[in-house]
Amino acid sequence: MKIKNPKIAIVGCGWMGLPLAISFLNDSYSVTGTSTTVEKANRLNQLGIEGFCWKFSDGYSKSQLSFLNEVDLLILNIPPSKAGSELTYSKALLELSTFLPDRCKVIFISSTGVYPDSIADASEGYQWTDSDLLKETVQAEILLTEFLNERLTVLRLAGLIGPNRHPINSLASKTNIPNGNSPVNLIHLDDVIGLIKQIISFQFWGEVVNGCYPIEVTRQEYYQKSAAHFNLQQPEFLSSSQQTKRVSSKKSIDLLNYTYKHSIISYPIS
Repeated sequence: MKIKNPKIAIVGCGWMGLPLAISFLNDSYSVTGTSTTVEKANRLNQLGIEGFCWKFSDGYSKSQLSFLNEVDLLILNIPPSKAGSELTYSKALLELSTFLPDRCKVIFISSTGVYPDSIADASEGYQWTDSDLLKETVQAEILLTEFLNERLTVLRLAGLIGPNRHPINSLASKTNIPNGNSPVNLIHLDDVIGLIKQIISFQFWGEVVNGCYPIEVTRQEYYQKSAAHFNLQQPEFLSSSQQTKRVSSKKSIDLLNYTYKHSIISYPIS
């Protein structure tokens, strides 16, 4: 059943989560968000978001997780590096999910990094191998799916770009960079927010979907032209380079009817 004005909680109101929360506020949703410090939680409150200070290492109890009370939709937006708990990342997410109301739907923000580089087409129907199962994010997807079933949708995002965040900043001036002939797999923050809203609007539950801007461009071309555009020192790629995975956006376009609106290209296209 579709809830007219769902209460939304976002666990992890950082670079991506905060603009998402503000966007929901602008659409007149009731929004709760977590941050890892009291100062950041207070900032959320100042913006009109019901802010809570919580992180995995704080533990799990009804009082500590009161921000989940009466929540209709939870967006789990914490990467493995932020787990900071005695539990593994996957079990920490599962523990948190046990406190959700039975009606609550969940969007888990995963990564296209779950796909191995050795496959040409990284699409949602890919079947895990034994080596894949060693990845923390894969383990989290599996445990959350087993527990939440049709209440969960997994959104696997390509590399994030947006305000004050562009991968050329970490690659400029570097040398001997591998895989220059590989495709670029990126998505702009605006399209992340758009995809999440489309999932909610379409009631697209019990699904796995990739988020990646659909364009064919090699890493070497993209990063060298981006460096020139931003007046940064050129990165240098190895002459011998194998091609690696291209993340498929087909499902998000065909089944979610999503149109990617914000190009990842900053430089003029000749």
